[in-house]
Amino acid sequence: MDAIEHALETAFANHDLPGLVLTAWDRTGKINYSKAIGNYSYESDTRPIELNSTFFLASTSKLVTAIAALQSVERGHFTLDEDVTRILPEFKGIEILTGFDEESGEPNLIPSTTHITLRHLLTHSSGIGYDHFTPLLVQYRKWQNVSNGFDRPGKIPDNYFYPLLFEPGTSYTYGSGIDWAGVMVQRVNGNVSLEEYLQKNIWTPLGIKNMTFHLEQQEKIRSKIVPISVRSGGQNELGLANDPHGKVTDADLKWFPDPVEEEYGGAGLISSAIDYQKVLSRITANDGKLLQPLIVLEMIKPQLSPEPRQAFMDLRKIPGVAQFTAQGQVVGAELDYGLGSCLNLEATPEGRHKGTISWSGLPNTFWWIDLDAGVSGTLFMALFPMGDVVANNMFNRFQRACYDILES
Repeated sequence: MDAIEHALETAFANHDLPGLVLTAWDRTGKINYSKAIGNYSYESDTRPIELNSTFFLASTSKLVTAIAALQSVERGHFTLDEDVTRILPEFKGIEILTGFDEESGEPNLIPSTTHITLRHLLTHSSGIGYDHFTPLLVQYRKWQNVSNGFDRPGKIPDNYFYPLLFEPGTSYTYGSGIDWAGVMVQRVNGNVSLEEYLQKNIWTPLGIKNMTFHLEQQEKIRSKIVPISVRSGGQNELGLANDPHGKVTDADLKWFPDPVEEEYGGAGLISSAIDYQKVLSRITANDGKLLQPLIVLEMIKPQLSPEPRQAFMDLRKIPGVAQFTAQGQVVGAELDYGLGSCLNLEATPEGRHKGTISWSGLPNTFWWIDLDAGVSGTLFMALFPMGDVVANNMFNRFQRACYDILES
């Protein structure tokens, strides 16, 4: 790991990347690795980053909530393919937004004839988008004269309820489906908070102490949170850096909720990389401590039918989009979706085997699990904008270093 550590230390010194934490583990015992590099920030907080430093996860939260939903499947609370309206009655009679009347500006809505399933929610094929970047939903919120759910406090059933974008199971759009899966977990477990559920069923069994939705209740976690840095040069209409190699500077930004009104399972967690690795390691081991082996194997099977998969791949052809869905691999890799995360359909140059799952979060927090090779890991930082080219390339190199160890 000397070469990647040197590269990252140099990147921090040159303002090419902020402080960060790396972790990796494999089930043969060859790799049990963790490393903190750099400082909390360049000027405002010059403490060295530590292994238990905490990061805003954003969409890196999705895997944890997906695991909770699959635990509920194992326990018979609901199935992958039943109509979710038994638990989420909000979606009874949901309509599909097809556009807007050119003269009146009114939304064109048609009835949905297909029920939504948990499988749809976990694979972004339900028709539920995000109203802060899906153009039709952005226009719909303007027509309603309300801000998007990302910009205001409130509950998931209030903030993330709007028309579908297509019949469930017929296309792909990245959205709040996993937030709704978290609501399902709460409702079938006696309406406990998602934090309580995760504490009892994931965090305590794995010895996790630095993961929460609620900074206002966890002063120790708050005191260790890494502030957001930004790549200079601004960002384009897709939210990507105008200058992929602009220098990294401190920023006066707070994107993570504090205090928290709602526990958004798709985007709201704070965690250390070390504790997140504990989740990855248990899935990688596939030892039944989090999920039974058969459902873990289901997680890494392609879940999208041809139409949604084509929509996903077409989306990734849009300039820039492929970059922020790369997750530490070459742009253009053949992908599908597993249950809760992106799925490689073929081996990749950085060493991933077919069936590897991965994802990343808005502040360039990356993870991967390669069940076939028996290895998983993270690269966590707090850098905006999303889809950072330098961060993605470094995560790529880190993965390659891990596979080189396994293959030696």
